[in-house]
Amino acid sequence: MSLCINETQDIVKFSYYLNGIKDFEAILEVRPKRARIPGDWHLVKPIPIGSKIVIKYCLGDRVGKSIIVIRLADKNGIAALTVTIDYTIGMLFTRRVGLDDKDLECVNFSTSIRYILNMLGRIEIAVFAHQYKVTMLMGGKYKESKEPATRECMIYGHHLSPYDIQQTVFDSANKKNVFYAHYIETV
Repeated sequence: MSLCINETQDIVKFSYYLNGIKDFEAILEVRPKRARIPGDWHLVKPIPIGSKIVIKYCLGDRVGKSIIVIRLADKNGIAALTVTIDYTIGMLFTRRVGLDDKDLECVNFSTSIRYILNMLGRIEIAVFAHQYKVTMLMGGKYKESKEPATRECMIYGHHLSPYDIQQTVFDSANKKNVFYAHYIETV
């Protein structure tokens, strides 16, 4: 798959179908009238303690690989945790805003099938009382015998109360990347 979508600028309506999910609710807010997709995506939905947000995405193209940034924030947009997926070097970084001076290495995927092939991506960010857990889908069942299906890391400590995680903000350096699914579930 070389491109998920050719004209991300022209997306004006989103629709997808859910089967077997109960009590799902989300608000997708696009701030500027012609905001590029996925720039300025705000998912305004709290993530309760003991729950995780699952985000699925597609890299728009292989040339000039992309950097994806996901921020968990309070109701005022003040970030608590920033997760950076850097496809230029094959590394997932985390940063507790206000506590860490720099991005911390979380998952190195530079030698995995995830980095070598342009695959659909999946990232999970779980919120606990005193920590976060970030899990990245690697090669899945295809490469399960040679590498784990997922890699994860724990991030200890919050500068905000974990009850204050009220929104998730997605952004990408590549305008052709598409976040095509997100949902919140208990851990």
